[in-house]
Amino acid sequence: MLTISMATISMATISIATIYMATVFMAIVPMVTVSMTTIFIATVFMATISMVTISMATISTASVAMAHKASEQNLLSSLHHWLLLGDDNSTIDDNINIPLNSHVVLATEQKYNSSAAINLQDVYKLSRTWPLIYTPARVWLPGQPFPPSPSRDDFQGLVLKAGVVVFEDDWNHRQDLQYKHLDTWSKVSYGPMVYVSEMLNFSMNETFVDSWGYTKYDGVFTGLVGLLQKGECDIGAVQCLLTTTRLDVIDYTVETLPFRPRFLFRQPPLSSVTNIYTLPFSVAVWTAYGITVAVIVIFLFAIQRIRIRNKPHKDNLETSSDWSETLLNSVGIICQQGSPNTPNDISSRITFQSQLLLSLFFFTSYSAIIVSLLQTPSTAINNLSELLKSPLKITMHDIIINHNYNNYINESLFPLVKELFHERILNKPKKDVFLTQEHGLELIRTQMFAFHVDVSAFKIIGDTWQEHEKCNLKEIYMYPESTAGFPIKKGSPYKEHFARRLRWLREVGIFDREWKRIITRKPKCENNDSAFISVGFQDFYPALLALMYGVPCSLLLIGGRSVGIARLRAQSMALCGVGFLYASEQKLLSSLHHWLLLGDVNSTIDENINIPLNSHVVLATELKDDSSADIVLQEVYKLSTSWLLTYTPARVWLPGQPFPPSPSRDDFQGLVMEDSWESHDDLRYKHLNTWSKLTYGPMKNVAKMLNFSMTETETESWGFLNPDGSFSGMVGLLQRNECDIGAVQCAITPGRRVAVEFAAEMVPF
Repeated sequence: MLTISMATISMATISIATIYMATVFMAIVPMVTVSMTTIFIATVFMATISMVTISMATISTASVAMAHKASEQNLLSSLHHWLLLGDDNSTIDDNINIPLNSHVVLATEQKYNSSAAINLQDVYKLSRTWPLIYTPARVWLPGQPFPPSPSRDDFQGLVLKAGVVVFEDDWNHRQDLQYKHLDTWSKVSYGPMVYVSEMLNFSMNETFVDSWGYTKYDGVFTGLVGLLQKGECDIGAVQCLLTTTRLDVIDYTVETLPFRPRFLFRQPPLSSVTNIYTLPFSVAVWTAYGITVAVIVIFLFAIQRIRIRNKPHKDNLETSSDWSETLLNSVGIICQQGSPNTPNDISSRITFQSQLLLSLFFFTSYSAIIVSLLQTPSTAINNLSELLKSPLKITMHDIIINHNYNNYINESLFPLVKELFHERILNKPKKDVFLTQEHGLELIRTQMFAFHVDVSAFKIIGDTWQEHEKCNLKEIYMYPESTAGFPIKKGSPYKEHFARRLRWLREVGIFDREWKRIITRKPKCENNDSAFISVGFQDFYPALLALMYGVPCSLLLIGGRSVGIARLRAQSMALCGVGFLYASEQKLLSSLHHWLLLGDVNSTIDENINIPLNSHVVLATELKDDSSADIVLQEVYKLSTSWLLTYTPARVWLPGQPFPPSPSRDDFQGLVMEDSWESHDDLRYKHLNTWSKLTYGPMKNVAKMLNFSMTETETESWGFLNPDGSFSGMVGLLQRNECDIGAVQCAITPGRRVAVEFAAEMVPF
């Protein structure tokens, strides 16, 4: 592989060369694979021992041909050591590619020196397009240690094509720390590569891509790895994750910084993971309080029953003596709502006072703890399994490494990771799962979300979150820590030079400096004083459950009561026998008769019986538990035939005492009456329909006084007798029960008295 220009070679030169080769190969070749070219050179020099002269043209032609063949087969790489023998005028063909990491040495004899010294020069190229570089000559004497090779760390301004991954920001902002959260992993590793370019004296011609590189169906990679695979770039200026598939097509120089994205989330409120309304007190306290309240209820009920039995005369009936009323009063006291009934005797008042004081202290402590619990985050989510079962919604940073989830699912050894992807990510639209950093972190701050992102998110959190919001920030890792390194073209001669410099930068702390400069640390909780927190729906949801369960239960009780009333109708009719229904049909329940119905506490009256408003029907119930033979009286009537029976408030009557007066029935409870009004014109024309307008005003006042409203039916006449005995007009409506009252006056005639009644005389006509 050497073109030699000299015409002859002397025996002394051959001898020196032979001795040199033997020494060199004994010293440096025992552990190295000897190439065919080396054997060829040794054979040639062995042949020249018996010859004084040799045709150098023949050797030159064979050497060049073999050198080109060795270059094509990559035999000039770092795996082989080459020794080329020549003289001062020897040169090597520039078309032969001798890479930077090769071991090719040109040896020439010092003819002017009788000490048999040999000059050694390393020969290499910085690039295929560059000329050969010869290192300064160094002298070697047979029997002496082989002199070290000079440094090749000066690339002499070589321009290398470098790939850079950029997908979030303009690369011109790489030095602006305001944008350090964008393309973080490219920026944090680009700095050391710039230092390497200055140390090795080369420059980079950058090519920008939007991904690190993922394999396609044809085995060709995209992104940065694809550029290196296809030879479009010499080096990667930024780090890249090490994967088994990438190692098949590219090499890595050194490991750089660890890459490990994580789920960021705020611990959910305590109310979202448990019922905070049971947490203020321990089970022992709840049990003690429940027993105490039960004892007080029993005491209160017993005291009231004893008082009723022993009191000869009853002042009122407001203080109930049944279990349900006593329990309801106690619940009202516990809930700080008070009691509608005030006990009259000293014993009951002492019991009430004790229960009020107990509930006051209990409620005060309970309320204080509840307020604290509403502002307390939970500690329920500490690993991936708990995150999967939590109510938090899962989202991910919208970058290409997260979109490559198929590899994670297929290669992951953790079933939880696969389960999380299938249950919380793949079953949703991508636009709802893959979000920008700003959007994802805002959802964490304001809602119950978990966002999968790398450490670049910490800068946004530090800039936009309030201090108290940073205190319950939690992180959980989904993947093991990944190893990243600087990628380089497969078999690149620059690999070792880059590796040495990058290792040195890592050892002296340059990597750590870049990490601290670019990567924002997780914000610390420096002030845990919470700001104003609004109570959300989730916080009082358990309280709503009580209402949600209570309403159906009340409806069931109403239904059961209705069924019970229907079954008791037969019993209710036994109060007065079948004659009571007959009396209703015969209109014997009018104001002309007085009825007294005797029953017990379970007695009811059939709703189908019409007891008019002007009736005198009284339901009398005896208090069996009272030794004083008190009678409870309630009047019963209907405001309308379609209304339910109305029972007046109970009043007590004692035998021998005056009969208590009947309560007023002047509240019609919003009853709607059908009334008639002779047709009229605009009220501005008061000379028209004068008598109707004159009396309609007082009737409106009566409606307000008795609390009823009127549905008006207009007629064209007051009413006159027809040949068939019926009346027309307003009197006809009242006769046919199409109206309840007449809202205007009507002249009183004997014929009309047969069909209707008149309430009062009005204005004379």
